[in-house]
Amino acid sequence: MHWSHTRASVAFVAAMLLLVTHQADAQPSRVGGYVGSSMATISEGDDVVVTGAEASVSPSRRIGLQFGVWMNRPLTSVFSLQPELHYTQKGVRYEAAFADGGDLGFPTSAELSLNLAYLEVPLLLRADLGRAGTSTRPFLVAGPTLAYRMSCTLGVDAGLFSFSSDCDSAEEEEGASLDLASTDVGGTVGAGLSMRRGTRDYTAMLRYTRGLRSLSSAQNGVTNRNLSVLVGIGF
Repeated sequence: MHWSHTRASVAFVAAMLLLVTHQADAQPSRVGGYVGSSMATISEGDDVVVTGAEASVSPSRRIGLQFGVWMNRPLTSVFSLQPELHYTQKGVRYEAAFADGGDLGFPTSAELSLNLAYLEVPLLLRADLGRAGTSTRPFLVAGPTLAYRMSCTLGVDAGLFSFSSDCDSAEEEEGASLDLASTDVGGTVGAGLSMRRGTRDYTAMLRYTRGLRSLSSAQNGVTNRNLSVLVGIGF
């Protein structure tokens, strides 16, 4: 199944490159940047993060930072190819109540967090709606996203004490492994508004990225899910 996702991503990229090749008379490319907030969670992540004790677990989103750059290559007056490069913080947080005290030996509650950071490459097809030439146009984006994990930390906040540790260090100390993949493949969809002022484009957008492969080799269905609110400028 992972191979089919990879082949689909490669096919999409190849198709977009062919379109660019056959549109030599298209408008000049534009470049720009985004900055915003990432609201992330991980499906089925409690079985990976919360282990070793019976616990009542309430997941919540991890609020993080997202920023990056993009290049937009027009194909027609409506469609364009938009590859991007992003730094995105993902992960998940849990409010866990340990009925048996967990590993601490007494009843307690704690906030547990899995903090991930990725270098992402979204390869998006963009459709600018509305009348061409107007200063304000809504737009849609969709396409695959390839990601490389840059960091991973585990955090515990139990009130009386708190600590965080690199995932690899935690695995060595506990003698266990989270089995988290270093790469991810996902799909991204989004919508936004672009406003042209002189030679600059100001954009605001909402996008959703969902992982298409399990992050854990030991368990299926452990996937990244991320909602982003971004604002940007293009030149």
